[in-house]
Amino acid sequence: MIVNLKWWVVPMGNAGEQAEHDRTPAKHAETGSGKPLMASTVDGNWKLYRVAFDESVRTLEQQFQELSSLRQRLVQYLAFVVTATAFLVGSSLSRSAELVTRDALFYVIAGTGTTLVAVTIVLTGITLLPSATRMATRASAKVIISNHIERDVPPVSEGQLLRTLAKYNDKARVSNNAKLKLVRNLYVGAIVCGALQLTVWIVLVWLRT
Repeated sequence: MIVNLKWWVVPMGNAGEQAEHDRTPAKHAETGSGKPLMASTVDGNWKLYRVAFDESVRTLEQQFQELSSLRQRLVQYLAFVVTATAFLVGSSLSRSAELVTRDALFYVIAGTGTTLVAVTIVLTGITLLPSATRMATRASAKVIISNHIERDVPPVSEGQLLRTLAKYNDKARVSNNAKLKLVRNLYVGAIVCGALQLTVWIVLVWLRT
């Protein structure tokens, strides 16, 4: 959700004056350090807030592009691993099945290779699962309209809206970084498991041919 701007309200002398003051736009916003920031300062520097907002959007786009790139490369790698495994198991082992006795060592190596294949597929599946790696890339248009553009008091300015959206995008960036770290770890794990299982099948073929 979009976080509303926080407005400083100065206490008035009595309840009537306080109610009247609450119906008027507040004069200050809150900075990142907690210090009061004049609303006129925000409005006057709207171009600078536009720069911050545009940069936050580019950051979210880069994060999403990295996620898509990792997924695409992992799918291609999985296709290669499956093809190579099918060739090794289907061609080499089947030809030597009638000539070689399948002892305990054979089943240990084959079981290890099969387990690594399963782990590779599971890691790839988690990486591709939307619910596990969903990232925030856009703000809700409905929330922007209802909470900012069409709110009753105080009326929002372009500078204030850009400031709020930039801060929201930065929070999304922090959240996305944690998910990207998970995806990177899954990606590396799938690559390593895929390489290990190919090595296991190659060793098995070499020992049995």
